Amino acid sequence: MQAEGTPSQVVVVVESGTSIIDGLESCATASSSRDLLAFDNKYFKCEVGVLQFSDGAALRDWFGATNQSPFIGALVIRFGENDSVAHIQELINANCFYDAEQIYLVMDAATTISPVFQQITGIINQHCIETIVLDPTEEMIEEAEENGEKYGLPRLYEALQIIEWPAKTLKRGVTNWGAQASSTQFSCRKGADEFGDWVRFTEDDE
Repeated sequence: MQAEGTPSQVVVVVESGTSIIDGLESCATASSSRDLLAFDNKYFKCEVGVLQFSDGAALRDWFGATNQSPFIGALVIRFGENDSVAHIQELINANCFYDAEQIYLVMDAATTISPVFQQITGIINQHCIETIVLDPTEEMIEEAEENGEKYGLPRLYEALQIIEWPAKTLKRGVTNWGAQASSTQFSCRKGADEFGDWVRFTEDDE
């Protein structure tokens, strides 16, 4: 059964450390915490739980013991330079059971040039996975800024708000949030401030 106190919609983080949840908390609103993200943007507001597991086995154990799992909006995987191809592939392929709306790989800049990363680019493209670099190089930052994009964990925090969270309250005038866009469509596109591409407003709100 769903654990007591587990929110109905969550972000699942697979990481042995705390760099992701600490970073998300620093990007979030004051009412957020390490265990709960409170989104309150121009278009909607909602609360999303954050569940962290040290590895894939811990995630499987939790999921296997859960009769009524929450809606998993995102599976966020910390990808280390020493992680094996098999380890990352197993986590990604296991999403056929978890059914997360979107997968994100979070890594250091050095990992982007590692042999392991080069070997998993195929599965990354196949599943339309977005990669988030924790410590982007000057070149990465310059490219992102030229394209009007965010980078690092602020990008992840932003991307999580594009997911079609079922328990949310739309702001006045927003009439079809998520009607056309899926999180996969957004994550396969570049661009940081594209909320408006997917939202229709009533005339009196413009």
